[in-house]
Amino acid sequence: MDLAGEFSHHAEIHRQCRRAGGRRHRHGLDRIHAPAFEVAIRGVGAFDDGRRARLLYAAIEPSPALSDLEARVGAALARVPGVELETRRFVPHVTLARLKDPDRNRLGAFLEGNGTLGTPPWTADCFALYSSATGNEQPVYTLEERFELGL
Repeated sequence: MDLAGEFSHHAEIHRQCRRAGGRRHRHGLDRIHAPAFEVAIRGVGAFDDGRRARLLYAAIEPSPALSDLEARVGAALARVPGVELETRRFVPHVTLARLKDPDRNRLGAFLEGNGTLGTPPWTADCFALYSSATGNEQPVYTLEERFELGL
């Protein structure tokens, strides 16, 4: 179905920072100790900017373990000078497509028709620090470092 967008070429759940000062270091993330945990996709959704939908996503089922990890990552990053955390509410998701000017009726039909999308659970055994570069139509994400869970 054409929703007037570009499908994402990668899959990740992410905690966004507005700015990290351009420095590549661990930000204290290497001191986070948390168990591995199960995650699963449950449903689809869209983020909008108040005028139009801009991003189509598969929702990650909320869990206490994921919320705990997100809080630990946020707390570690908040202590780093120059890092500005995103102020929007954390919505765990996998980006499916960035939308340009979607037809509201088609998007609504897609969301309704795929609202029961789900996957079997899988184990999240690490989290990662990515940098992003914008300027193209799609952001370019670079893996900076992975941090193991369950150790």
